[in-house]
Amino acid sequence: VHILSYGPTHRPPRDFKTFPSNVMIEVCEGTEETLRLWHDFKVPHGLTTYIYLWGNYKLVGLTPRHSVRELAETARMYLRYGVHGIYRCGYGELWGLEGPGYYVFNRMLRDPKADVGATVDEFCTAAFGPAGKTMLKFYDTYDVRLDRIRPVAKASIDASGGEGFMATFAKEANLAMLAKMWPQDVLREMGRLLESAEGTKGLSARQTQRLKLVRIEYDSLVHLMRVISRY
Repeated sequence: VHILSYGPTHRPPRDFKTFPSNVMIEVCEGTEETLRLWHDFKVPHGLTTYIYLWGNYKLVGLTPRHSVRELAETARMYLRYGVHGIYRCGYGELWGLEGPGYYVFNRMLRDPKADVGATVDEFCTAAFGPAGKTMLKFYDTYDVRLDRIRPVAKASIDASGGEGFMATFAKEANLAMLAKMWPQDVLREMGRLLESAEGTKGLSARQTQRLKLVRIEYDSLVHLMRVISRY
């Protein structure tokens, strides 16, 4: 029996701490604060979790949302709490700009001791071949920014659904947050590196196609920021 800990059952019961032998529980807010509440309970088939790391309902829209370091920390945290199943509420909207993050998240679930930087390098080398080193710099340029602004951006990135969504949207907090997350100097440096990668000699057809996907998503981000700047 797979029980959802969600809504009225968000908090663990107060009258008992042991569940029957056929029970598994899905913690529908995959944060450390929530998982910690269940840590002392005996759930024979363990925990699964419901995560909101991605999804096109985020107030920052289809822009990169989490640094690779944050995603690595999150994956390692799930393993520490014995989570052995994950439902992703949204995933894979930005394979070009968020590709390294997806790769790091899943690699850490398999090997939590893996080095984050080496894993991103592994991704770039496999995906872009001779342009891998340049694309590593491309991703690092904005990833450092996302990691630095992470505590400030969290509320705006995570807000979703119902009155909370409308209240935040009405205050235009998402527009202000995007402007802080993506300053023009960062976008220009990303553009310079991407153009350099696109001009690399010896790219295979698949590597060229991957760079085209990054280009589409990068250009979309630049146009979005121009709209916000003019607004």
